[in-house]
Amino acid sequence: MSDTGIGMDEATIGRIFEPFFTTKSAGDGTGLGLAVVYGIIRQSGGHVVVRSEPGKGTTFDIYLPRVDDAPTPTVARRLRTKASGGSETILVAEDEDLVRRLLKTTLTSGG
Repeated sequence: MSDTGIGMDEATIGRIFEPFFTTKSAGDGTGLGLAVVYGIIRQSGGHVVVRSEPGKGTTFDIYLPRVDDAPTPTVARRLRTKASGGSETILVAEDEDLVRRLLKTTLTSGG
């Protein structure tokens, strides 16, 4: 994936996958997006190559291992039980208002 944005210097590139690191203004992001993407790619056995230059944009190349076999379908059985509890405190960290409200509604309705 490439863009033609403002690009990044070496110091910024060195930190972009750190959780909570962001170059955005307060309230415009959590700094978790790239950290989550990086974690998923690494857990999948892949890696990310970042190329960027100030004033010239950024390119992310994502490499994942090849899989020759088709995945074996699994049937998961889930028992629907009423959630116990209701006295716990859950911290929801989400910068999108719509998603945050949906999480609150879902968690509250589940007790």
